[in-house]
Amino acid sequence: MSQTLMGKNAVLQALKAGRPIQRIMFARGLVEDDKIQEIRAIAHELKIGTILADRRDLDRQSRHEQHQGVLAFGPSFRYSEIEAIFFRAEERKELPFILVLEGLEDPYNVGSLIRSAVGAGVHGVIMPEHKQADVTAVVIKVSTGATEYIPIVRVKNVTQTLRALKEKGIWIFGTHQDAPQIYTKTDYNLPLALVIGNEGKGLSKLVKEQCDFMVKIPIRREGIDSLNASVAGAIILFKMVEGRQHGHS
Repeated sequence: MSQTLMGKNAVLQALKAGRPIQRIMFARGLVEDDKIQEIRAIAHELKIGTILADRRDLDRQSRHEQHQGVLAFGPSFRYSEIEAIFFRAEERKELPFILVLEGLEDPYNVGSLIRSAVGAGVHGVIMPEHKQADVTAVVIKVSTGATEYIPIVRVKNVTQTLRALKEKGIWIFGTHQDAPQIYTKTDYNLPLALVIGNEGKGLSKLVKEQCDFMVKIPIRREGIDSLNASVAGAIILFKMVEGRQHGHS
């Protein structure tokens, strides 16, 4: 199957990461900024065909998502195996640091979390095959191409995968607004996986049972009982980075 990439960052990062691209479509009258010029230069060097088209053609191809005047066409996103996550941690001589998504259906949340994961130095992302937004063109664009720089693994069963991770010495952290521990007062200096649950339902009962720790972000304003999944995930991920750098938080 083929996949359409849209947006300057997503296309540029895919090219830089060596992802196979068959052709690139540019909108007529597109302003040539540095990123566009770089995309054209790499396409020319790699002998990738380019097409000049009306903007409405790009609108139709992208289903009216924000494409910034650039679309690229290539094979579907290639998922990794879990071993790639542990290899990356070993290569960096770091304790494994994993993000697990359970049933996130909004591609904007998934793309944002992948971008945060790459920024935080996470070694890999795990997500279920079903009831979960896949790595689509929208996810890639929202991640600004970060999907090209981290192993992303799809699994049949998140609960079984968490059990397998625990057997490998990984400590599982979950989030819940009624959790006993505040996220800033937790030790993260260990091999760990953070699980972010569905936007509305949160973590399933079976996944909660696999969590060694449950943490919360205290909300101080009446009328707001929880944060957006991608916002909460980013806050905790970067706190984990701090804890892993300096020992006990």
